[in-house]
Amino acid sequence: SSFFMYSGTLTRFAEWRFVHRARLGLVPLHAHYYGRAANKSCRRCTYAMETLPHVLIHCRIHSAAQQNRHNAILGRIVRALPEADKSGGNTRVNRRVPGVSSTQRPDLVVFRGDSVIIVDVTVVFENGIRAFESASEEKVAK
Repeated sequence: SSFFMYSGTLTRFAEWRFVHRARLGLVPLHAHYYGRAANKSCRRCTYAMETLPHVLIHCRIHSAAQQNRHNAILGRIVRALPEADKSGGNTRVNRRVPGVSSTQRPDLVVFRGDSVIIVDVTVVFENGIRAFESASEEKVAK
């Protein structure tokens, strides 16, 4: 959602500043200091390059925040399901599919009569159709 860009509703000032700096590429990160041979490693996990994608997506220090963001999206999807799908054990969240030998755990499995709906949520960093297509291909392969 991008509602915060126009009204700032439910957004703290620090978040507002960060979002707009990140959109413009103005977040002060070690990998983007030009003109000096400074240490470009991440100040939190010592990864070689502290870039915006690393900080927001790949840094293990922030993995709990990333998982919370993923789980919040999944929670909204589960709440949007009709009550008939939620009752009677028809919905399985983050659990293996019964009767399948794979150890994979899809985010959401909904059983409806003879059909099964499998939902696997992903949060991509890049913006644009190619990023979504790539993420979709990875999920299908999984």
